[in-house]
Amino acid sequence: MVAIALYVVTIPGTFAYDFYGLVRNDMHLLNPHEWDIYWQQSYNGGVDNLYRPLTSTLFAVQAYLFGIDGSHAWRFHVISVLLHAGVSALVAELARRLTNSRVALISGLIYAAHPIHVEVIGDIVGQAEMFCALGTLGALVLFLHRPMTNLRAVAILLLFALAVLTKEQGMLLPLLLVCLALCLRLRSPAIAAQSRALHVEPPDEPLEYASLPVTHRETRHTNAMKLLVLLLCWSLGAYVFFRERIVKFWWDRYFLDPAINPMKLSVGIDRWLMPLVLLGRYTTLLVFPWKLAPDYSGTAIGWQVRFDDPYLYAGIIALLLWFILATLALVRRNGVMLFCLLGVAITYGLIGNIVTIIGTNFAERLMYLPSVFFVILVAMGLARLRKTSLIAVMAVILIAASVRTFTYAKRWNDRLALYEHAVKDEPGAVRMYMALAYEYYERGDNDDAIATAAKAREVMPNYARIWVFSAALAIKTGQLDDAERFLNRANSIEPSPAALALMQELETKRPATRPTQ
Repeated sequence: MVAIALYVVTIPGTFAYDFYGLVRNDMHLLNPHEWDIYWQQSYNGGVDNLYRPLTSTLFAVQAYLFGIDGSHAWRFHVISVLLHAGVSALVAELARRLTNSRVALISGLIYAAHPIHVEVIGDIVGQAEMFCALGTLGALVLFLHRPMTNLRAVAILLLFALAVLTKEQGMLLPLLLVCLALCLRLRSPAIAAQSRALHVEPPDEPLEYASLPVTHRETRHTNAMKLLVLLLCWSLGAYVFFRERIVKFWWDRYFLDPAINPMKLSVGIDRWLMPLVLLGRYTTLLVFPWKLAPDYSGTAIGWQVRFDDPYLYAGIIALLLWFILATLALVRRNGVMLFCLLGVAITYGLIGNIVTIIGTNFAERLMYLPSVFFVILVAMGLARLRKTSLIAVMAVILIAASVRTFTYAKRWNDRLALYEHAVKDEPGAVRMYMALAYEYYERGDNDDAIATAAKAREVMPNYARIWVFSAALAIKTGQLDDAERFLNRANSIEPSPAALALMQELETKRPATRPTQ
């Protein structure tokens, strides 16, 4: 209810940012006979070899059913709002099965209202995050449902397929299940008894189990667990084999856009310390999510570490705190706490640019799944408060979070307002300037479009694609001499097929502008 109430404001909105680009550029959306291409190539043809065939297919189904005209965007937004409501409910249910109903209620409410999730719901492409979360959390919830049965093992397999075919983080589900099984064995008798006392769970044994002796029940449970292990191992192996034949896991970082992930330019100590800066930024947004933006490209975060950067020290503190809490969980045999800490680390590790750089250095949407385990940890701490204190604290948290979520979510209804605020909040986000310039051009405001493109060139002057973009804009607005100058600059930085194509287009347009002899 909280999730729906907060995000109903997005339903009158239009397509924005990434999904707007997808609608403009994907020629296969409205033709079901071409949807098989999504299973044969990388996600949106990106150089980072993402493989999300089910995500693209689900987008295509919605586009086919709803249409891709801006006036039909509300239908896509309804789906996104309902998905977030479903994920929030699953967060509460996972917390209930791990701990008790009080922690569950706190977890679900905070997750539903947390402002860091606005980008996922506001931008339709965020459905990938939500489908992956539905599969992952649904599988964890079913795994905690005892006893395990063959039917439940198959259901977990299907949820795994949903998660892994919609987003790469889904590959982590088998590891999360292993950690969950091991951590639950760690629980001390006192914690287990306390959990049972506070956790009133409806009977979940099938009727045929009720009449069986205990030993037979345990045998069936063990056999079903073995089946689950086999199913997950086989399916993960098949996925890796199939995916490697379609798009390789490894991809050449040379082709990575340096504005999308500026860490491509990081060398030496910067390469090793930048992940701490990113961790500090994510941690700050989880704890105090006030300054939010849809894009952090270019010099917004950059590629060099400054030792006066508070986010560097926030990242160091977050890392130390994780080790302290993990040690405490081990000493106290608090398996649930340890599992949540491991859940944060495992799901964040894939997107933290730690071992290798990914297709983006920073994005709020990437924290949709890791924030689940963070929120449950926070809820476990808050649940220790007295009832009156808990009500007061939760009221403050929910009111503050809801206000920020509502105001930021409303901004996603208008692309121009969203982009204008974004470049003010993150003036180094060069790609957001490009989106804003294009939006001005589409609205017929050529002067503002040209001025915004000029500002982007000042932000990151050695970024070849902004010069190519400026040339394309200049050609569209009839500034052919400027276009030639921009293309020459782009080629001096990094020659590209796009620049060559624009140069050829420029040459075809020039005779039409020259006076007849």
